[in-house]
Amino acid sequence: MPVSLDPAWELRRYLKDRDAPCPRCGYNLRDLQRETCPECHLYLRIEAVRRAARGKKSQVRTALPWLGALVGALALWGLVIGLVWHSMRTSGALPVWFNSCVIAVLGLVVAPVTIGGLVWLYRARAEDRKRHKNRD
Repeated sequence: MPVSLDPAWELRRYLKDRDAPCPRCGYNLRDLQRETCPECHLYLRIEAVRRAARGKKSQVRTALPWLGALVGALALWGLVIGLVWHSMRTSGALPVWFNSCVIAVLGLVVAPVTIGGLVWLYRARAEDRKRHKNRD
């Protein structure tokens, strides 16, 4: 790939018809015709813009599975609590101690996984912010 002598031209060519966030504020730089962000006035370099565009996609990709796990865990909790509540109110086919044990076991399994996922997401976002701050 030929190296351009004009970094502004290379930046404009990269941003033409492409969504890329500003490395500092996240403003969409699509079709930008100057070398500074219109939102935060950061002087843009092509390398930083490319890195920010790649980083934004990877954050979404890593957050979606954990968000799905959280929603699934909450749905499972709702289902179990609903079933236990229904069995307690109707025929009483299951003893009360069994219902309590089911809730306790699920709490011991589902809660740590959910909390662990949320802690992992928090740490990943804090690391991304730290990396982002060091780039500027």
